[in-house]
Amino acid sequence: MATLGEKLAGLEKRLMRLEIVLGINPKTEDLLHPKAFRQMDKMRTEQDAFSNLQDKLHQYIYAHYDQGTQTSFILIYMDSSTPQVVKGAISLAWVWMKAVLAYYYQIKGQIELNNVWVEPDFNQFDEIDPKISLKGFLGKKEEK
Repeated sequence: MATLGEKLAGLEKRLMRLEIVLGINPKTEDLLHPKAFRQMDKMRTEQDAFSNLQDKLHQYIYAHYDQGTQTSFILIYMDSSTPQVVKGAISLAWVWMKAVLAYYYQIKGQIELNNVWVEPDFNQFDEIDPKISLKGFLGKKEEK
């Protein structure tokens, strides 16, 4: 269930879209010149597309490796007593994340260049995810 803050944010977005459709400047409530109206509409589309893209990126990466796991990977990798095999596995996860981020920036560039909504397909990276876990690393580190 959505919180009051989320409902208000959604209502504010819908109001802004309505103002754009009607061609009203939300700050002054004046009618916009058609050229300014088109520019404002373009900016809203781009902002919404960027927001959607960023949300999808975070949802996708965090579903595989949440922030706590990513931080733990960094700490384990930096520990001088961590075996090379563990560091190698962590490196595979970083390579996977870099591939996902490269795709993110490719889609972001398409949005900037063409001012279009692009629905990302991050699931294409599922097959190359090394699927490593902290539990596996901590066991190997202790076995050293």
